[in-house]
Amino acid sequence: CASCNCQIEEYISSVQQNGTRYLKWSFGRGLKPTELRFGYVMKFNTADGDKKTSSDTTAIEWQYCGHLCNGVFQQNTKVYVLNFHLKTSTVVITYRILNKNSMAVCIVEVDGRHTPTVQMGNMYRLDAKMYSHLAREGDEGNPSQP
Repeated sequence: CASCNCQIEEYISSVQQNGTRYLKWSFGRGLKPTELRFGYVMKFNTADGDKKTSSDTTAIEWQYCGHLCNGVFQQNTKVYVLNFHLKTSTVVITYRILNKNSMAVCIVEVDGRHTPTVQMGNMYRLDAKMYSHLAREGDEGNPSQP
């Protein structure tokens, strides 16, 4: 959604494998940790990928609402394609990394009950230090410290 925030952070799994990395995704309408809800943990595997894929491709797996989802990252084009195959809908999200602080995004959603939708836009990395005062000001019952 247009007013949602997304936090992506490194996740340390109890199962460590060479060439495997995990990222935790959280979503919400605010910037405080209490306003963000867990979304999913993605597994990125570059170690022993499918023999059909080249070394500049990273396989991605995660579970969403109990459904196994998959994706791929193409290093040469800096593009992520994420496929959410759910019980009654399919969502395909494409992220193109523009630079270290921004990405272009396109989301296509299709289900049997609604008109398919396409959303496009940009995502920008926020410097958390610039917004830390909002978290302090938003705490009800806790006066702001000078």
